Amino acid sequence: MASILIPGATSFNHIVTLPELPAPRPQTIHQVPFYEGIGSTGTDKTLAFTQLWLLNTLYSSAGNGAYGRHIVADLQAQGAGLLHGGPRRN
Repeated sequence: MASILIPGATSFNHIVTLPELPAPRPQTIHQVPFYEGIGSTGTDKTLAFTQLWLLNTLYSSAGNGAYGRHIVADLQAQGAGLLHGGPRRN
């Protein structure tokens, strides 16, 4: 079976749920439900292919910070192949 190479983006998303859109003025919004997780076109494709048992590898840059490490760990935990094309580590 052929393997699929997916060059694509990865991101760590913070999604906030509001009961209504805020007024168009500066304000602080407290205590609202939120969700954090990985996403973007490359991430979504590789996870979909992985769930379909199609051999694939995502080539993406995720960075070396906390969010980048979270992206890599989450993809690996879900069984996705990943070629990390991010910044070099010294």
